[in-house]
Amino acid sequence: MTIQGLQPVQPGARPIDQPLQLHLNQKVTAEVLSVNGDQIEMVIQGYRVVGRLQTNEQSSMLEQHQLAQFIVKGSVDGA
Repeated sequence: MTIQGLQPVQPGARPIDQPLQLHLNQKVTAEVLSVNGDQIEMVIQGYRVVGRLQTNEQSSMLEQHQLAQFIVKGSVDGA
């Protein structure tokens, strides 16, 4: 009689990285990295993104949060 143990776990094939796709008026949840004036650095779906805030009030509120929800109002591709 042959007794077989568990098969070793093989790492799954990693899917091809898809670029981040944001659409106008899309709601997203992001990890807030830093806030500097009207500019915010955040992570959306694993991608680092720089955004522009519309008011100083938003800036002061976001400084106290690690996660926040945003609505996409426009985008510019860039490095």
